[in-house]
Amino acid sequence: MAVKNKYLRITWNIIKNKYVATLLIFALLMCFAENNIFVTMRLRQELSELKDEEKRLRNEMISDSSHLKVLRGDMNAIEKYGREVYYLRRANEDVYVFDKK
Repeated sequence: MAVKNKYLRITWNIIKNKYVATLLIFALLMCFAENNIFVTMRLRQELSELKDEEKRLRNEMISDSSHLKVLRGDMNAIEKYGREVYYLRRANEDVYVFDKK
């Protein structure tokens, strides 16, 4: 029983120090307040992911717009695109599709 009291006494003397008490209160406020550090870190990570997705989508949009310009200007490009992507064919043609593995 004396050992517990000794440790409790030492702990109380440390906590009683105004600097340690202030640091403990500050740490509790940072962890349990509305805008705690964990929420901030999660939001920063989410913001970083959204910025990366925005860059990817912008690059994709630029690529698609350049592809659209080519398709708008050339009728042969439209036919080639339809044959390659949608496997379109003329009335008297047969289309064979080979999978690359």
